[in-house]
Amino acid sequence: MTGWDDDMITTNQAYTNRTRTVFDKCYYYRPLSYINKNNHNIDHDTGSKIIMPQSALDKLISYPEYLDYPWLFQIQNTTTGQHYSHCGVLEFTAEEGFVYLPSGMVKTLHLRECDSVNIKNIRLPKGTYIKIQPHATKFTTLSNQKAILERSLRDFACLTTGDTIVIKYGEDKYMIDIVETKPEWAVSLVDTDCEVDFLPPLDYKEPEKLHDEESKLFRGFSVVDKSLKKLMITDESTAMPVDERVEDKHSTTTEFRPFVGVSRRVDGKAPKVEHDQNKAQVNMKKSDEGFKPFTGKSYRLV
Repeated sequence: MTGWDDDMITTNQAYTNRTRTVFDKCYYYRPLSYINKNNHNIDHDTGSKIIMPQSALDKLISYPEYLDYPWLFQIQNTTTGQHYSHCGVLEFTAEEGFVYLPSGMVKTLHLRECDSVNIKNIRLPKGTYIKIQPHATKFTTLSNQKAILERSLRDFACLTTGDTIVIKYGEDKYMIDIVETKPEWAVSLVDTDCEVDFLPPLDYKEPEKLHDEESKLFRGFSVVDKSLKKLMITDESTAMPVDERVEDKHSTTTEFRPFVGVSRRVDGKAPKVEHDQNKAQVNMKKSDEGFKPFTGKSYRLV
């Protein structure tokens, strides 16, 4: 973790007060991958268990009345003095003066080559609640993520709020932040059942809303699509629907109109156009007037 706030420091002092410190040693650190690289039973990246030297075991077993099993420790970067975490022990096979740490813990403690760590025994309460936040959305898409998490947490003797742990599944590694733990900010995971809550992954993005112009465009397409069902194009000059105008045009070219042709005389002489036209117009007027009863001249029979 990046550092402790005042509450964490107070809580840590409470742990120290109720735990008699019988083990307090400084060691140079080495990555766990340095030891027995051919041993596939040891995961070099995950977990919170470290490898300590044989002398540490000799010291610990000399105070059985003050140490509860499993042994848990507070581990601190002595160079920065600000980065803390907690761990258990995997075995006592390291060279004297050195401890081997998983790569995930090395990152948590911000350790660099030749840095040293201080290790103290500590007593932690059993965890009842954990809130975690994966870094990648891909982890939440795993169908058996609960079983994966339960199996992976067996490599962790304890968890500390603010730590980032590594969980391995197949060839993939998933980074997970420990956002909260209860009943305290650091808890033991040995022989306990914990409730686990998930926060949205760090890389999660909510579906983006359409920009105003795009949304208007799609709304326009929707309107056009609906209006196509009852589309009627109008001509600006006539303000008449095109379909009706075409029908009207055809009707004017095919409608029969009497007395509108060109007249010819049998003797070849030019017809009296004006007279014939006037007569035709009179006849058209009469035909337009139609039949009107009782409007003719009256005649007597005698």
